Amino acid sequence: MINTSSAESVVREFWRLMATNEFRSVGQVLAPGLVMEWPQTNERIRGAENYARMNAEYPTTGHWRFRINRLVASSNEVGTHVSLTDGTQAAEAVSFFTVDSGMITQFVEYWPEPYAPPHNRGHLTEPIARSSLRCRTAKWCSPSPSGSAPTVCTAAACLVTSPASPPAPSPPPFARRAAEPPIDAGPREPGHDTRPTPVRRRAAGHLSVT
Repeated sequence: MINTSSAESVVREFWRLMATNEFRSVGQVLAPGLVMEWPQTNERIRGAENYARMNAEYPTTGHWRFRINRLVASSNEVGTHVSLTDGTQAAEAVSFFTVDSGMITQFVEYWPEPYAPPHNRGHLTEPIARSSLRCRTAKWCSPSPSGSAPTVCTAAACLVTSPASPPAPSPPPFARRAAEPPIDAGPREPGHDTRPTPVRRRAAGHLSVT
């Protein structure tokens, strides 16, 4: 039975269902009138079926895996920062969900891309060593051998360690996109219900939940 006792539990169930890669199953926690928006590409998707089709049709090289790095919740709103990969593509998604009566009615997603730091503030900043940024108990999930429901993993709060600290084990390497097109820039067939106004999306996979 799906736990819909709080907005947080609904969103955790959303990511768990996304991790199955059975995208129509996510409709269990999506309201019939769902509106999903990607402001960066000025797109909107209406309805659970269109959302499922968008994920199912997104180009991928394997199962999507997810890790919830951070989740912040109130009575009816939840924000998550999620890392995801299919083994070749990798991305970060920042999502803001609105939950009503145990169902997600709306969410807005942003897909930040890395870029070179401006020179004018170099005297005030220092680089973040990716090898020293670690989650003490975070781990990536893989499909279960039996093909049943994927394992749900946990990720603790990330800590920045000193450069002198021994390197921490890292998740499977992301093939950071170099000369590739944006991860969600695959062609969409005409007729899909993507309408102008905020939106951008990511495909799904096996997930790690905090």
